[in-house]
Amino acid sequence: MQTKKKTKPTECVTVQFSDETKVHPALKEHLGYCLFKVTARWKANLLQAILHHGVIGAHMALLKVLDKSTEPLNQNRLSEEMGIDKASMVKLIDHLENKEYLVRETDPSDRRNKKITITTAGRRALTRIADDAKKAERDFLKKLSETEQKSFREYVLRLLGN
Repeated sequence: MQTKKKTKPTECVTVQFSDETKVHPALKEHLGYCLFKVTARWKANLLQAILHHGVIGAHMALLKVLDKSTEPLNQNRLSEEMGIDKASMVKLIDHLENKEYLVRETDPSDRRNKKITITTAGRRALTRIADDAKKAERDFLKKLSETEQKSFREYVLRLLGN
């Protein structure tokens, strides 16, 4: 007798959606599904708004973190603080380093440690990118009143535990 192999949830096939933002009426009652769709729509809008700068949202976030930092940060700390795996972080840093938006320097006290610093060009680019992202955000949230927008931001942060 042959036994049927059980499939683990992690072995499921990755689904590619032709329209990430389409919401099926039968699934509108499911909060997780709707949050997924809102996120997909936001990511698409943000990408459209900033792609002409040659960056994606994760690049903008990395530049923002570096801009707000009072000291150079190493790659491992950036990965941990931003919740991005190390391999992806290296790719993000490589891209921004090629655009001369940041520099990666070896720490003289530990050659394995790479310190990351935003450049002047990176700060200028961040200003332009952030302006376009803010405009996209305003357009995205325009269906909500100013009070609703403020409340929505507060609710999202509360759900994230921040």
